Amino acid sequence: MIAKQECIDALSVAMKPDLEPNVEVRVAASYACADVAKKVRDSQGAASLASALVAALKDTVGDVRAAALHSMASLKADASVKQQLNTALTDALDDDYYWAREAAKASMRKLGMRVPKE
Repeated sequence: MIAKQECIDALSVAMKPDLEPNVEVRVAASYACADVAKKVRDSQGAASLASALVAALKDTVGDVRAAALHSMASLKADASVKQQLNTALTDALDDDYYWAREAAKASMRKLGMRVPKE
């Protein structure tokens, strides 16, 4: 089953640059989180995914950060996870990588968050 904790854990590992040196794998794992997020039914799974995606925002590669930000829009989360996402997405508006900023804005819109005007 795609939404099991083992799957979430495997994706989390695949997004860590110190454990996965291949950038394309980290990007793919970040995007795969969106598919998993659509299947997660419990708050623990959503919280685990959110934590993994937020951790991916520390990656030095902009495409990994953009993929993680994009995937955040697929999370169905409780209030504490939504606050974590809101903080991460708002902070990402200042990312130095254009596509990460655009992904943050798109995810904020999709989640019904206010996107500040530029």
